Amino acid sequence: MDSNFLPFSESRKYVRSLKLKSQKGWKDYCKSGKLPSNIPLRPETTYLNKGWDGYSNWVGNTHGKYLQKGKGRWSFEKSREYVRKLNIKGLNGWIAYCKSGKRLPEIPASPHTSYRHEGWEGYGDWTGTGKKRSISFLPFEEARRYVQNLKIKNQKEFFKWSKSKQRPSNIPTQPDHSYMKEWRGWGDWLHISTIRKDVVIETLINSNTLLDKTIDDLKNTFLPFNEARRYVQNLKIKNQIEWRNYVKSKNRPKYIPSAPWQIYVEWESFSDWLGTTRIRPTEFLSFDEARNFVHTLKLQNTTQWEQWVLTDKKPLNIPAKPEKFYSKTMTWTNWTDWLDANPPKNYASIFSRRSISRFNELKKLNYSELDIIQKLSQEYQYISIAEIEDRVKILSKDHS
Repeated sequence: MDSNFLPFSESRKYVRSLKLKSQKGWKDYCKSGKLPSNIPLRPETTYLNKGWDGYSNWVGNTHGKYLQKGKGRWSFEKSREYVRKLNIKGLNGWIAYCKSGKRLPEIPASPHTSYRHEGWEGYGDWTGTGKKRSISFLPFEEARRYVQNLKIKNQKEFFKWSKSKQRPSNIPTQPDHSYMKEWRGWGDWLHISTIRKDVVIETLINSNTLLDKTIDDLKNTFLPFNEARRYVQNLKIKNQIEWRNYVKSKNRPKYIPSAPWQIYVEWESFSDWLGTTRIRPTEFLSFDEARNFVHTLKLQNTTQWEQWVLTDKKPLNIPAKPEKFYSKTMTWTNWTDWLDANPPKNYASIFSRRSISRFNELKKLNYSELDIIQKLSQEYQYISIAEIEDRVKILSKDHS
C-alpha cells in the first residue's frame, strides 16, 4: 500500500464522516476536488485484502459486517427462516432492508452468492413472497415444448415475447435461471426436431426412393438425428463450404434441416455430422453449455486457460477465444465467471468497466432494471448486490 495513504480504518472513518449515501456519492465527492491527498481515489484497489468490504461499507450506508461460513454465519435454512418472518417483498425489499442497517451479521447481504450451493432458489423463495418453481412454472420439459411450438428464432425474440401479454404466467421470463439444473442452452430451449413420434421409419437410409415416399407421409418433418446424419454422410460432403453450397442448392430434401445444430440436441460438430476426420468447426456450444464444461477444468486464471487451449484436450466445440465469440451473441460475461475462479485483485475495477457494455447488451435483450440487477449479481458474485444496484441505477439514468 502507498505510504502516503492512511490505513484503511482511518480512511474509512474519515469517509463515513462525510455522510455520503452511495458509490455515486463517493464518485461525485472525488470529482469535487475536496479529496485529501492521503485518501485514495480507488480504495477498492488500494485496500484490497486490507479491510476493503465494498462501497456500502466504505461510505457507511452499510449493510453491516457479515460473518463467513464456519465463523458464525448461519446455515441457509436458518437464515431463510429468519428472513421470511420479516415480511420483505422480493429482491427490492431485500436490498432496502440491507441498506437500512438492520441486517444481522450472521446473514450475508448477497445470499445468492453465499448460498448458491446450499439450496438457493431465488429471492422469491428467500423472502417467502414468491412461489417455488414447481408451483408457479411448468416442469422444464413441458415449458420447453410449449416454447418450441411458438417457432421463436432466437434469444432476442424470446425476450421480446416474454415481456408481452402473450406469455402465460407458468412460463418463466428467464428460463436459464428458473431451470438451472435442466438448462442446456438457448438452442435446446428454442428448437426441436419436429419428427412425429407415432411414425417409425424402417427404411434404410441408402434406399432413397422408399425414403422419399416415407418422408412424404411425414409431411415434410425432419428425420431423427442419427438417420439424418447417416443420410448426409452418404453424400460425401467434405467440409462446411460444400455443406453451405449443398444447402443453397435444390438437392436438399425437406426432411434434412439446413441448420442441424439448431435442431438436434445431439449435435456435436460438423466433422461428426459430415463424417470427416479433420474440419475446423465454426459452430460452438452455447455460452451456458461451454461455461459449464469449463468449470469442470478447475482453471484459475487466463494464463492457465491459454495453456490449456493449446493442448489436444480442448474439444472442437469450445472456442479458444470465448470473449470474442460469445460477445457476438451478447452472452459473454467475464473471465472469473467463465473459469469459476477466484477474483483477481482488480475485480472491482473490471466490474466497473465491463458493467457499462453489459448493461447495454442486456437492455437490447429487453431486460428490465430489476432483471439486469439479478443477472449481474449472478455474473459478478463477488460484488455486493447493493453495489450492483447502485451501478445499474447510475447506468439507467445515463441511458435515459
